[in-house]
Amino acid sequence: MVTRTNIVCSSSNLHRIPKLDISIRVANISGNFIKYLEKDSFIGMMKLRQLNLRGNGIRDVHPMAFDDLVQLEQLDFRNNTLANLQSRLWSSTINLENLDISHNRLLVVPPGVFSHKLQLLNVSFNRISVLTKFDFKGATELLSLDVSNNPLTVLQNGAFDSLVSLEYLNM
Repeated sequence: MVTRTNIVCSSSNLHRIPKLDISIRVANISGNFIKYLEKDSFIGMMKLRQLNLRGNGIRDVHPMAFDDLVQLEQLDFRNNTLANLQSRLWSSTINLENLDISHNRLLVVPPGVFSHKLQLLNVSFNRISVLTKFDFKGATELLSLDVSNNPLTVLQNGAFDSLVSLEYLNM
């Protein structure tokens, strides 16, 4: 029996996430026309480690869409039209190490995104104007943070205090 662990569905004119084999570890679903991630978009995908959703025009994500992505380590969410990501979305992504949500329409740093393993966060080219002392709470393993090209007007005292492992900051 042959099982595939990687799948490429980029630029395939998709309007929703296709039903994928549960053994998939790497999925490239970039460059499509997916506007919404549904609750069951990744159901059973417990082995998925890398997910590329770049450039789909995604506007909204069901708060339980990532519930089965317990092994997810890398998520490329850049070049979409996301304005808000609920904290509930990240509750199961406990192994997430690399998150790129640059080039979206986010107004705030997504709450609850910080697993104990998150090492790289890119929120550049969004619409974030304020960084508070709570935005990076729990980000003790974060090594690299890019908040550049946001219209930052307020940087609250202590905003980076919890970033004890930070090696690279781009503002």
